[in-house]
Amino acid sequence: MFFDRIRGRDCGVTALYRFPLRLLSLQQFQRIVKAVAVANHIRNEFKVPGDPFTVGHWIGSQGSPNEVKADEAKVLEEDAERVADGGVSVLTKKYRKIGECPNPGCGSRGIFLKFDRSLWSLQHVCPKCGILPVYIVDHELYRYLPSIVVGTVDKLAVFGLQRRFAISWGGQADIVQTRFHIRKRMSCPGCTRRNLGARTIKDPVPAIHVQDELHLLKEDLGAFDSHYETSVIGIQGEVPGFRKPWKTIAATATIEDFERHIEHLYLRRGRRFPTPGPSYENTFFARTDHESLSRLFIGVNPSGLTHINAMVALLWYFHREISTLRNSNRKNSSK
Repeated sequence: MFFDRIRGRDCGVTALYRFPLRLLSLQQFQRIVKAVAVANHIRNEFKVPGDPFTVGHWIGSQGSPNEVKADEAKVLEEDAERVADGGVSVLTKKYRKIGECPNPGCGSRGIFLKFDRSLWSLQHVCPKCGILPVYIVDHELYRYLPSIVVGTVDKLAVFGLQRRFAISWGGQADIVQTRFHIRKRMSCPGCTRRNLGARTIKDPVPAIHVQDELHLLKEDLGAFDSHYETSVIGIQGEVPGFRKPWKTIAATATIEDFERHIEHLYLRRGRRFPTPGPSYENTFFARTDHESLSRLFIGVNPSGLTHINAMVALLWYFHREISTLRNSNRKNSSK
């Protein structure tokens, strides 16, 4: 994000993080929000130009609204007024993604949600710090272009259904205050402005695409996902101002045959990091010490017992030894 600002890219999406599970995406989203809050603190301290850094949670209707329609705005405002169990509003209980203020030195746990009709935005608000740099509604992500977007693997399929998605990497945009619109095709509810001035995003394609749990993108899921991955990479080449497609950084638990896996998903050549060391027990990052053992792993091969019965018997012996050691310590301490 800071590198984008240094090279004159003052707005737009810098990175897209994608996870195979919604729960995992939420946990990482909360961590990333804290990091971005610190980055904004540094940005303000050193007067870095450009828009503030923000984060978007891109998971769809299962976790937050895809959009807020005109007839739904009143419901959100009413939900913000009604109190649910626990003393928070119905709106907050339904859509709150972070429970603690991420800004350095704050830590307030009174985060609540409100709907701002003037900006047509569903906002997370800290009672001490004010509006937090977080977007959770799909259409807001397309309008505000958060610096980092955190989503799930399946959300990429939306590029064939949602025209607003094009603006995420350089579709023709207009701006009102900090609101983006695709020219002459779409409008934002609550906004009546027309003939808006265009705002150009330098090198509009996001620089980084981070894929977590790559080993899960195999078989059926991998076959379907590969169509979207390669299509999006191909479309990036048609974006005005395009320089290079995004760089994909993937984390995996199984490195075997990664070259073939990467080629089938992205039609690209993969590079492994860290690379293998000179020997199995000696790499650049770690070395096996046979003299100092920190853990001892023991395998059990049951004979004549089912898996469940073998585990029950093993746990019985385990707890018996723990009890014996505990009683022995008590006797020694009483002497």
